[in-house]
Amino acid sequence: MKIGGTRVCIIGTFDTKGIEARYLKERIKLYAGMPILIDISLKKYTSSIVSPDIPNYTVAQEGGSTIEEVSRKNRIEAQEIMIKGAVKILNNLLKEKKIDGVIAFGGSVGTGMGIKILKSLPLFIPKYLITTLPQEVSSKIAGSDIKIWWSVADISGGNTINTIEATVLNQAAAAIMGELKAKPVETLRKPIIVATQFGTTTQHLLMGKSILENEFEVISFHAVGLSGGYIMEEFVRSEERVVAVYDLTTHEIIDEIAGGILIASHDGKLRLRAAIERKIPHIILPGGLDQIVFGPPDTIPHKYRKRLFYEHSKGMVTLMRANEREMYQAGKLIAKRVNDAEAPVIIIIPIRGFSAYDQDPLLSDSSGVYCQKIKNGKLVQTTIPWWNPHSDMMLWKGIMENIDLTNPNVTVIPSDAHINDPELVHFVTQILIEAIKDRWKGWKYQNNKLYVKDPYPKFQALVSYYKGYFKVKNNKK
Repeated sequence: MKIGGTRVCIIGTFDTKGIEARYLKERIKLYAGMPILIDISLKKYTSSIVSPDIPNYTVAQEGGSTIEEVSRKNRIEAQEIMIKGAVKILNNLLKEKKIDGVIAFGGSVGTGMGIKILKSLPLFIPKYLITTLPQEVSSKIAGSDIKIWWSVADISGGNTINTIEATVLNQAAAAIMGELKAKPVETLRKPIIVATQFGTTTQHLLMGKSILENEFEVISFHAVGLSGGYIMEEFVRSEERVVAVYDLTTHEIIDEIAGGILIASHDGKLRLRAAIERKIPHIILPGGLDQIVFGPPDTIPHKYRKRLFYEHSKGMVTLMRANEREMYQAGKLIAKRVNDAEAPVIIIIPIRGFSAYDQDPLLSDSSGVYCQKIKNGKLVQTTIPWWNPHSDMMLWKGIMENIDLTNPNVTVIPSDAHINDPELVHFVTQILIEAIKDRWKGWKYQNNKLYVKDPYPKFQALVSYYKGYFKVKNNKK
């Protein structure tokens, strides 16, 4: 098979959708591309409509079987063999630099197979899925950069292309070819620091970027689960230029503990592990760990209805205040996931609050807010501050009771600051730079005025102040 030019693989079940495969092939050619047709049909057949470049019997062989055996198996087993074979073929083409982009298309079977095949490809290889099920697949592709293209009508096969198919398939072909021809603005290829942020930690991140960007490229990921922390860690695993992780916003850990909607551990890959695997410096802060994220108020699980909340985004995001038990469990989980570090892991705990909302609301220029409760199905205001130093203290306790400080690569630094304080940002970025340049010495931080050797008295003083001024009980429910 001779392959040249801009190469686009077209993947589908051509036994029933051969006419669409042929049309896509023609449109890719029209836009000056080189189409490569890969047939993942589940049975042996003959067709006069289209001749694939890689027929289904070859895909079956690469999957460890034959097309005759695949034809006799049940549909699930047959699909797994063909998926395995297609993934192997695509990976070989990638290694040989004979592929630039991929389009998969189909109904329910073709969509399900296409998702698994496309998800095996690296980030930034253009990958399009033309599907009859755009809403149903949205949760299946989270954590990948697959582009969903709705077929509008069914992909019906037969001997002719209908008007809607012609329009949709042509647009998808034009889009992927346009994407492949588009070149980004050239930027200096500096070493990369990846960071994590929320709206409630953005103030810290912006200050940190301003310090770091002269020397490093800082790429921040929104800590929103599969599309946030998960994809950040996948990027760390795949991009050699990443030299450190500035994990400002580890919120997804508390959602993992309490069942919030933004969980970043997925498919056997755990949050906080990519930097450990790469053996690069990892700075960890508890940004957003005070916040368990749910959708609109009516989606909050019944068992949590008596808890404290804050509506962060009207009709979209409701935050639940993490309590002492959850914060302790989050600290324990963080410790256990970094205990085997072979490169610097520096956990920095700002004892005056972990997010913009988690701040004494009586301070001048405070961004602290007051909690809401659910009453008659609606959120109503209370006089209880979101800031809860006792819960925050339990995160520190969970870390300290489970961290392996005999590992010389692991350091825990309590700091007398709020997470968005400029002094803390400067402190954190200087530690990060020292670690990247292999100059990190654990004892150095003890000379900084923010360092607190024993934060327990400081936490207790904040707890006493909190109880005295706000006259509320700790949120233990």
